[in-house]
Amino acid sequence: SARTSMAVTIISIVFYAVILWVQNLIRRQDKIFIGILSVVFLISIFGLAQFNNRFIPIFKAIESPEYLSKAPENTYQGETGVSARYHLWHYAVDVIKRSPLSGVGIGDVKDKLIEEYQNKNYTQGITNKMNPHNQYLHTGVALGIIGIVLLLLVLLFPLFSAIKKRQWIYALFIIIIMLNCITESVLERQAGILFFTFFNSLFATQSEEKRKDT
Repeated sequence: SARTSMAVTIISIVFYAVILWVQNLIRRQDKIFIGILSVVFLISIFGLAQFNNRFIPIFKAIESPEYLSKAPENTYQGETGVSARYHLWHYAVDVIKRSPLSGVGIGDVKDKLIEEYQNKNYTQGITNKMNPHNQYLHTGVALGIIGIVLLLLVLLFPLFSAIKKRQWIYALFIIIIMLNCITESVLERQAGILFFTFFNSLFATQSEEKRKDT
């Protein structure tokens, strides 16, 4: 039921369906069925999201940006995932501004963030020792702008290479990782690192083998 997972699922299905459709890899008799199935799926997803109120905070933030800034910072009451990320991202940027090039170091990320939460009286961040919930900002806090640039190169280089070679599943995999990195520190946990490195290595190896065959 996570918002990012829902959004990424929809984007992935639409992206891959369009690729298959454009390349005529879907049989004509199946196109109508797949189209109807996709519409039903999207309606179900959005219906479920509305039922669980998962996207309402986002809609409120879009309609009234002050909704985020007015969200309580020093108490759990009223704090949503959207408003929490607003504060976490804002404080992470403040830490990056103090060490923009090299960052604070990989081992000092948590300490520096908690120090920032204490300065801003952000109780939820202090109690839960929260990371920025954004891989790009997390890398920026640890390694500065240089680290962010390197992270983007690690993601964008294989993405452009996969698109150039028309390896759409590989390209979609990178897109999924990049989108999830917006709302989670994906590469800061063992599960995220293993998932990314395994599949990225697998796809890259297949790409190299195909290049040699041609």
